[in-house]
Amino acid sequence: MSSNLEPVRAEIISHLEKLHEMVITTLGQSIKVFEDFDIDRAEQAMETSADIENLHHTIEDMAFGAIATFHPQNIDLRRLIAYIRTSGSLHSVGRFAYKIMEIVTLSDGLDHFKELVTLPYLSEIAIT
Repeated sequence: MSSNLEPVRAEIISHLEKLHEMVITTLGQSIKVFEDFDIDRAEQAMETSADIENLHHTIEDMAFGAIATFHPQNIDLRRLIAYIRTSGSLHSVGRFAYKIMEIVTLSDGLDHFKELVTLPYLSEIAIT
């Protein structure tokens, strides 16, 4: 990797790790909120969606900026593209978590129509 590109790459990786932690935490919260139908916690947790969105755009901007500035070739370019795709995928999972919490807020006053048996098990698999 180009020595000029290394500090940018390290910062992008740091942001990706932070984004990953935020998404995992938010997804876990959304599953718990859905299990409990806790509207107050859903509204609080939905606020982190903006942070996920902003961090995703920061990563994209840094990667595109590095491509425009350094004109990387071969593996450097592929890595930057992989960072952009990874950030986009994590952002999508974060949006899914947001949508789960949005459904809970729209379901105010309703109960689960079926006992949640497999949801806690599946959420553990998804988060680990």
